[in-house]
Amino acid sequence: MKTVGIVAEYNPFHKGHEYQLREAVRRSGADCSAVVMSGSFTQRGSPAILDKYARAEAAVRCGADLVLELPLTFAVASAERFALGGVSILSRFADVLSFGAECGDAPLYASVADFLLSSEGKDSLRGALREGLSYPAALEKAAARLEPEARGLLSRPNAILGVEYVKAIRKLSLPLPFLPVARIGSGHDEEGAPDGYSASSLRSLPADKMAGYLPRDSAGVLLREAEKGCFLSDQSLYRAEMMTCLRRMSKEEWRSVAGVSEGIENRILSAIRQTADPEEAVKLANSGRYPSSRIRRILLSAYLGITADRIRAFPEPRYACVLAFSRKGRELLAAAKDSGFPLIVNGSRSRFLPKDDFREFQREAAADDLYYMAMPDPSVRTAGTAFLKKPYMES
Repeated sequence: MKTVGIVAEYNPFHKGHEYQLREAVRRSGADCSAVVMSGSFTQRGSPAILDKYARAEAAVRCGADLVLELPLTFAVASAERFALGGVSILSRFADVLSFGAECGDAPLYASVADFLLSSEGKDSLRGALREGLSYPAALEKAAARLEPEARGLLSRPNAILGVEYVKAIRKLSLPLPFLPVARIGSGHDEEGAPDGYSASSLRSLPADKMAGYLPRDSAGVLLREAEKGCFLSDQSLYRAEMMTCLRRMSKEEWRSVAGVSEGIENRILSAIRQTADPEEAVKLANSGRYPSSRIRRILLSAYLGITADRIRAFPEPRYACVLAFSRKGRELLAAAKDSGFPLIVNGSRSRFLPKDDFREFQREAAADDLYYMAMPDPSVRTAGTAFLKKPYMES
């Protein structure tokens, strides 16, 4: 079966995602789709509003065939590592990679990605970073020698991620074609979006209002989870737990956290002593070199125990958990058995992973436990979910 692959977060799965998924299958001529999706925590540096099993179920009910989890240290990392992790996993299942972005011009993505991977592009990027610019700002400056249209591409959030997908394909030397699908409706993270295609604007709504902007099956999953007390709209408990943990950390511990360099731990330590609100701490600690998105990921990494050593130990994913699948997805799983890449359908089987990989799985399971501790209903704040929950299977 020809398979189109997508890297996503689906936080929540909204009508824009449904459109992109449908168009990716149609335009690629694929028979089925495979999605690599972030788990309990997202690349923005915050917990997802629904757990990974519910979001994966919504995706399959709305047309996806197989949903795999992007391992934690990739899911909450920079765009470059996020993209590399997703593409690495999908390369084992997909015949073409598709992504939604503000621009649908595939040759333009290739041009920008190839420039940034060239000696000239790398030198330009390093020079911009030395000037104290953030990574996105440095990317824009590095592309200054390109044509205006190419430079403009790097000012758009999803387009930057699209360029990172293409860079990952090149870095991994994959014969994987890519298909950008131009977004419809609101821009990425646009607040107050009237059409509901901005996940950021949707996350600010109560469940009953949010459901009106989602596909019917996704709305059904959302309302069911909200009724069960598993809708994380109020993150006050999570924030309190996080700040309690962060204030216990020493400066030496902060220096080991993934993403920390150049003394930023001093700004962060000062910030978390001035406020009990992580978002306020982000505002106090950010700078031109360290924008809010990066500070937020550093705080989350500190809370979850993600160190620079863990990042170095896993340059690419070495396993993936299965979160949901359709009948066609079942066929994809069967075909993947001989690939040599471990797919974990039952968490208890993770003990058969190599020692270091099993240890990493246990760390991810512990992060899931912290996620469920923040749920509104105390009865679902249980441990061991990663070992107990099963994937959603379409009947």
